[in-house]
Amino acid sequence: MDIGWKWLIPMGLVNIVLTATLFVTGKSLGFLVSADSFMKINGVVGYLFTIGTSFVVTIPVTWIVLALINQRSHDFNLRQAQPLPMNRK
Repeated sequence: MDIGWKWLIPMGLVNIVLTATLFVTGKSLGFLVSADSFMKINGVVGYLFTIGTSFVVTIPVTWIVLALINQRSHDFNLRQAQPLPMNRK
């Protein structure tokens, strides 16, 4: 549960916001066009824009946000092994 709440959900939300921002930017620059109910990449430059922004913007920003979350978390740290709770009767 800790991994889901403290890592996966924030990572998913950051990814959604960044991807939406990059789609709007790409559409305003003409790299992406609307086609019925989906977005279409417009030419080779559109592919370069999409791939470049994924690796240059989305991944580093998501990584930085997760590092900040992990730095603030005192009860969950991936760098230290956590003992498993043992139920003994």
